[in-house]
Amino acid sequence: MDPERGRDRPDLSRLPSGSGPSPSRGGPGAATWWHLASLATGAVALMYVNRNQWFFGDEWDFLADRSVTIGEKSVLEPHNEHWSTTPILLYGLLFRATGLTSYLPYVAVVVAAHLVVVHLMWRVALRADVRPWIATVFCAAFILYGPGSENLLWAFQVGFVGSVALGLAVILIADSPGDRPGRLAAGWAASAFALTFSGISIPLVGAAGIVRWMRGSFTSFLSWISVPAAVYLMWLVTAGRDGTPAIPPSAESLGLLHVFFGRAVGSALSLGSPTWLAGLVPLVLSLAALRIRNRRGRSLPFAAVAAGIGWVLLLAILAVGRTSFGLEVADSSRYVYIGGALLLPLLLVGVSDLVGGSTRGAVVLLAVMTVWGVSNVAGLRSTAREEAERERLIREQLVAAGTLLEPETLLGTQPDPVFSPELHMWELRIFLPDFAGGVDPGREAVMRAALALQVSVKEEPKLPVTRPISRLHPSDSTLTPLPEGCALARPAGTDPLVLIPFRPASSMRLSTEEPVSVQVSISSGGLEPGYAGWGRLEPGTPVYLNIAVEPDLVGEGAIVFRFTSEVRLCGAPSEA
Repeated sequence: MDPERGRDRPDLSRLPSGSGPSPSRGGPGAATWWHLASLATGAVALMYVNRNQWFFGDEWDFLADRSVTIGEKSVLEPHNEHWSTTPILLYGLLFRATGLTSYLPYVAVVVAAHLVVVHLMWRVALRADVRPWIATVFCAAFILYGPGSENLLWAFQVGFVGSVALGLAVILIADSPGDRPGRLAAGWAASAFALTFSGISIPLVGAAGIVRWMRGSFTSFLSWISVPAAVYLMWLVTAGRDGTPAIPPSAESLGLLHVFFGRAVGSALSLGSPTWLAGLVPLVLSLAALRIRNRRGRSLPFAAVAAGIGWVLLLAILAVGRTSFGLEVADSSRYVYIGGALLLPLLLVGVSDLVGGSTRGAVVLLAVMTVWGVSNVAGLRSTAREEAERERLIREQLVAAGTLLEPETLLGTQPDPVFSPELHMWELRIFLPDFAGGVDPGREAVMRAALALQVSVKEEPKLPVTRPISRLHPSDSTLTPLPEGCALARPAGTDPLVLIPFRPASSMRLSTEEPVSVQVSISSGGLEPGYAGWGRLEPGTPVYLNIAVEPDLVGEGAIVFRFTSEVRLCGAPSEA
């Protein structure tokens, strides 16, 4: 094919997407000023909503385990299969500049990236000849998009949000009319940069290439994606060798691809409403509008269509790579956000054409937008409060772990293995001075930290196997003494458990003749604030429950050992 073929087709290569003049190409009109005002107001609102958020989860990998701070991992190594170099460097720079004294500098980055996404959604909608006031009010409502709260309240999500922002930018560059000098080089540079944020960029870079294909030829498509594809493959075969799914697809998960895909489509099209019809109806309207426009000789809104194609490609990748993690991943807030960002400009095409210049239609549409916007804000505020409470407990537990527990009593290295699994004690002691000030961890926080660090279940004993069986106290269960310092625990009620006093620091051997689920928690003064999690004992595979809790720190109490069927407990035959 002739790569210059599109130049002989004025309806594709010389005209912008859509047919009429676009406010995005003229001087700043009223819609532009209202849009900029909405972005400024949204920035303030988002920073206010995020005022009580804090670090948790994967953020500790970026802060503690990468070479820009104190770890040994390279900034090029993948994080959960994603090429995340730019987010890692951003965290490193922020840590060096501000430490961990405040979360706001970190969340400001994801807020800025989100506002870029909203602005580019607005530009894509205008390029599709959506009426400026419609594009402006609906993009404004998306600023506080409650269904996508994970990407608005967690600074770590700058990887995904940055990918969407740069993906939309690349699509707009590819959709630029005519042959502007340097457009291909700009597209290559933006695409390569986008890939360093996360794997979300891959289908969006491909969608931008499809724009060039629709505007020109397949050769244009190949030329557009050639450099970013080469860059990504180079990373993948070198530093990104581990950039494959942690749980590979199984035959069972592959059989559920259609279910995952359909669930993800429904979640995205619901737009936060109780039904996916909220998005399906405007999607059908838009497809009908595109057909009518085509009959009238108007060109496709390539950028809006490409964004939608990018979303479909992303869902296909997610269905293959994430179905094995569970179907609930399809409903994840992070992906609902991406679906909304990529689909909304296209959905507005049909709405805009239907409303036209009708005053009645405009009133109805404004009412719908108002309800949607209020719902978004309410959902975001509710989630922010829940997240802030969880993160407050995390912070208190980390402070308790770093200041109240002595190193010689530690059996574990993770002060919060549930919500901060990437953080270890030696790293915590470096970070602690930044955020311990003003935090007074209560007794429950100390108990949760003690459970994480002074109680463990391992295949080998960490302490002498001298736990006195005679001091165990059954509840809703029975204990039958056995030879050699053992006892057989049997369920005898609805909540079978054995209370194991903190002292003396020692280990106890657990075994079973049939599979049994077990759970370990800590109790003191009527409080039982946390669990070490459920596990399973398998026949022929004994484990050791190691306990080194200091009553001086948490008060007198016991470890609570719950079980679902017979378990053999072995320690010492007596306190002597």
